[in-house]
Amino acid sequence: MSLSRHRFLLVGDWGNSSTRTFARVVHDIGHLPFLHARDAPVDILSAGDNLYPVGAHSWLDPMWHAHYQQAWANVPADRLLSVLGNHDKMRGTPVGLFSSPENASSISSVASPPWVMPNAYWVQHFPDIRTDIWFLDTCELDWQQSIRLGVPTPSDIVNRAAVQLAWLRDTLSQSRAAFKMCVGHYPVVSRGPHGGSAQLQQHLLPLFREFKVDLYISGHDHNLQWGRDPEGSTHFLISGAASYHVPPAYKSPHRNDLLHPDWITWTGQGGGYWDVEVVGTFDTVVLVATCHHATDEEHGFEENRFFLLR
Repeated sequence: MSLSRHRFLLVGDWGNSSTRTFARVVHDIGHLPFLHARDAPVDILSAGDNLYPVGAHSWLDPMWHAHYQQAWANVPADRLLSVLGNHDKMRGTPVGLFSSPENASSISSVASPPWVMPNAYWVQHFPDIRTDIWFLDTCELDWQQSIRLGVPTPSDIVNRAAVQLAWLRDTLSQSRAAFKMCVGHYPVVSRGPHGGSAQLQQHLLPLFREFKVDLYISGHDHNLQWGRDPEGSTHFLISGAASYHVPPAYKSPHRNDLLHPDWITWTGQGGGYWDVEVVGTFDTVVLVATCHHATDEEHGFEENRFFLLR
């Protein structure tokens, strides 16, 4: 039986490389045995907020260039695939960070792992593991939350959100992947201070249920969570604790307890990240998600594993 494997490191809200939490996270990632064994491809998936507090316009920004190189210089991953968070968009959508042919000259000088974000939303196919991953601009899809957080919002934002949702429906309907994942910055459900998103639950959940999306990955809340939709097949993974950590039980005015926080069935302690291994065969896809989370300020990371079989 032929099988293929691919690993993903899931980091979100990593955009302050000066914090102790970030230093511990990157140090732990850098010592992962599979990163050095190179027995399968390894990509980093970023759930956004790649630079605090106001993002960068392009790769020509010295702060962004130094920040990215410093952050990931000792992590031998193949690529870093990203979405935009609300802090990334505080000066507008940074089209200069898109990994498009127009920006190739500035991106080519950046050290490994290569940055990949061809647009504000896009889809990546992994045929060897029979998996498709959609990268979403949830700052547009939940534009009401973005306005509350001070993100500049274009006058045609409602139409822009509708266009993205139509694109998502169309590409989901065309996908023949056995395993489907989506990545966005804002959570659909969360027990963190920001809580769940009414707009994402209204617009994304029906698509997730109709097209049987297996996993939605997000950040924004600065903690580590796992849960699932009891009425569908979608599991929710939050990885927003790479630079900061706020306990998931934290209360704030942003939180809306009517948005299904009970769907979250596990929360990690301390800062950390996830690694996900996807193994595909001719008729089966297995996902093993491992949460690496700190339990105190001095010792290493604990691990908790979750499994999905399709």
